[in-house]
Amino acid sequence: MKKIIYTFSLAVALLLALRCAAYIDFSEKDMIKSIIPAWIQAIGSILAIIIAGMISANQIKHEKQLEKRKVAESDLAKMHIVRALIIRSLTLMNEVRQAIERGEESDFQQVSPWTMRNTKRAIDNLNLFEIPEGMLALDLLAIGPSLEEIATLWERCMEESLHTENNKPTIDSYNELDQGSQEVLKICEAAFKLATQEVNRLAAIVKE
Repeated sequence: MKKIIYTFSLAVALLLALRCAAYIDFSEKDMIKSIIPAWIQAIGSILAIIIAGMISANQIKHEKQLEKRKVAESDLAKMHIVRALIIRSLTLMNEVRQAIERGEESDFQQVSPWTMRNTKRAIDNLNLFEIPEGMLALDLLAIGPSLEEIATLWERCMEESLHTENNKPTIDSYNELDQGSQEVLKICEAAFKLATQEVNRLAAIVKE
């Protein structure tokens, strides 16, 4: 930056000197001697103004970069929390899907309606207006209530299984859980992708 300022200042000084020389009658030596100090002072003042302006512009640019980095650091901290909740939601839906598709006893034991509701409460406590990515905020608005719904459907299916001869829920309850969990899983996957992209974007700004 200093090299640019010096080069620019030298060019301005040279240009002013050439312009002045074009209007000076060199036959009038006494007059030349009398005006040279004034011209030097004028040129110096102009250069000082130019240099001060360039330094000020550079300082403003630096301050803006610092402010941008501070905002990115704050947003990145928020996004790490958001992404962690999305990962938990995605894991919960994968567990539901695995239990439905495989039907193993161990898979059913992994599903936790309590954790779904706990995650939903955590999402509800987020300030969605502070999330940098707008589409991600919309996804979270859908994920929270959906976790509550899937938890309720799961409990209904488990309850119905205890009171039927074949130990299975009703067709309607099963289909509702099956379709609902697929839809929520897709939303969670899309939200995870958006959250990861946003985290990477903010991390790049912080490293600048």
